[in-house]
Amino acid sequence: MRHLHDYASEVALTREEWELGIRVLTETGRITDDRRQEFVLWSDALGLSMLVDALENPLPEGATESTVLGPFYVPGAPLLDYGESIARRPAGDPAWVHGRVLDVDGSPIGGAELDVWQNGDDRLYAVQDPEAPESHLRGRFLTRDDGTYAFLAVRPVPYTIPDDGPVGRTLAATGRHPWRPAHIHLIARAQGYRSLATHVFDAASDWIDSDAVFAVKPSLLREFVRHDGEQGRPPGVEGPWWSVENDLVLVPEPD
Repeated sequence: MRHLHDYASEVALTREEWELGIRVLTETGRITDDRRQEFVLWSDALGLSMLVDALENPLPEGATESTVLGPFYVPGAPLLDYGESIARRPAGDPAWVHGRVLDVDGSPIGGAELDVWQNGDDRLYAVQDPEAPESHLRGRFLTRDDGTYAFLAVRPVPYTIPDDGPVGRTLAATGRHPWRPAHIHLIARAQGYRSLATHVFDAASDWIDSDAVFAVKPSLLREFVRHDGEQGRPPGVEGPWWSVENDLVLVPEPD
């Protein structure tokens, strides 16, 4: 409360400005529902989410960095087998995502859960598309005993955060764009380790240097490699496909 009062005094807040602030908060509440979280979007677009993430997650050397959860995460994705596809309908160029989950000493973590979600070539997440199956472009996977995991995704594309509400109007008023670079979301969970919410960013994506929610970290950039031949081709995939390797290093829970 003292900070709030000091701020109002510092900027000499007027009643007109106070009323506008109340209207913005009211509209944010009205536009928020089970498919859209405008309050989280505010936090992301103002950089607050990344600041909280940095304050809460000091990491030892070699550990995978975290980033924003984002407003489109929905718990309860289906548990799928190693190598299965998360696409329930055509959604873009196939992408084989694979890697290992390790501890900071390099030992594999078997039985870790990866909760993944992404957008498709229409730039939408399933939660944004009322015609998409609920499980489209979402899934959970368990690592094998040697810490390996793999799943078939699609190569993600850049997209705009929802900009038809109060957050979007604020971005426009301040000369900022609403674009996010292409990425896949991951949450890694394992008993005895801190949960990790992170991204796999496509290093070749547009907007990689000006993410609307400040979430890009150089350590999270990955190269998506194109394949035209048959070697290593995932089952059921025809035509060109992509692959990306992404190891995750988890930090033990404090005693």
